[in-house]
Amino acid sequence: MRELLSDRFRLIRFLSLGGLAAGWMLPPAGFSFSICIFYNLTGLPCPACGLTRSVSHIVQGDFLHSLIYHPAGVLVAAVMLLFVLSFFFKNSSAFYYRFEKYLIRFFYAAAGVVFIFGAVRAYMIVYEPEAAEIYFYTFHEKNIYFYFKEMIFHLLKARS
Repeated sequence: MRELLSDRFRLIRFLSLGGLAAGWMLPPAGFSFSICIFYNLTGLPCPACGLTRSVSHIVQGDFLHSLIYHPAGVLVAAVMLLFVLSFFFKNSSAFYYRFEKYLIRFFYAAAGVVFIFGAVRAYMIVYEPEAAEIYFYTFHEKNIYFYFKEMIFHLLKARS
């Protein structure tokens, strides 16, 4: 069991290091397209949409825009930073083993916050789009849903 935890801990540390490095290298404004499958299919942001940009803004020192993209980005970046810092401490795995059950509970609580935020954001975007523009960053990138609507519009226009 200890070997499994050790492998899990090592994997989390390397993924955290990669996530922070990617956040530092990626442009904070993102690209002109979305990689989110849910967003590409529905046109609505998933609960985690904006986390990558949020972490990218935090790593580059822009906390305000980080909160605008996703408020849980601060928590994600902090946890990733803790795991990266564990590379430099000899007894960090002992700390992980001792507090693993609390870390798992924290993970579930954070996942709940992300889900609730995503549900509220999706509701606001669908039912109160004017308010959503003020309180949430809404995604304006072209996605598969957008291209599908455009294709249907052009097909209907060509028939008439």
